[in-house]
Amino acid sequence: MAVTGETRSTEVVVDIGATTAEVWKALTEADQLTQWFPLQADVRGGLGGKMVWHWDGSWSWSSEIERWDPGVALTLVNRDQRPFDVEGRVLPENQVAPATLRMEFTLETVRGRTRLRLVHSGFGWGASWDDEFDGVSVGWQFELRSLKLYLERHRGGRRRVGRASISSPATQPEVWRRLVGEGGFRFDHWPLLEGDEYRLRAATGDRYTGRVYGHLPDRDLSLITNELGLGLLRLGTHRSGGRTGVMVWIASYSADPGFVDELGSRNQRLLDELFTR
Repeated sequence: MAVTGETRSTEVVVDIGATTAEVWKALTEADQLTQWFPLQADVRGGLGGKMVWHWDGSWSWSSEIERWDPGVALTLVNRDQRPFDVEGRVLPENQVAPATLRMEFTLETVRGRTRLRLVHSGFGWGASWDDEFDGVSVGWQFELRSLKLYLERHRGGRRRVGRASISSPATQPEVWRRLVGEGGFRFDHWPLLEGDEYRLRAATGDRYTGRVYGHLPDRDLSLITNELGLGLLRLGTHRSGGRTGVMVWIASYSADPGFVDELGSRNQRLLDELFTR
């Protein structure tokens, strides 16, 4: 985290086995963005243009393009942006003051790979902005790993997503213990470190194997999964308004669409059972 004046910023850097042109395309073309990041996207490229991301109507981000330097740099600006609640709806203006946020993506070639650096800045202070800053900081780590996986292993593929979500008044550590406990997603060993191999048995009856892609203890875990054709399984939590959001996210480029949809439905039933009883 960096503090500049009255705002905060978060920075994520990832090295990707692709050219700067290929990474730029994935960042700026709508049909490429939806293969690793939002579920829906709309782009009007160029300086002064617009980029919109959203996830079936939730967590909608509408950004102005402040810098457009193909293969080098992209800056997106969100004016009068307010934090989201736990369901992905923008908080009312009478609850929190808006802020101007900037996302600065820069690309350079380092030892034959593209180094992508993101600085997301302008976050305000107070409980709502604290939650937003924390959630965005964690989220970008997963999303840029998703970009790396897409370009290095699945470039040109079409992603199928199955997701489940719910919220709970419990704290993140309490939610996490239930999520990875006996009635949720049970691993053959714990703790898990990035790069570890794992075996997972879910209370849905589904079993998964693969390796750990990223892990923030008690908060977020992303897994490369053999059963999804080296796709992703993510268990994530986030806070807003005194509640904890819980998400199970599945993404595959090769599994049958009906299979992915059914996994999403089974995971939703599991979350409903875990967090409404």
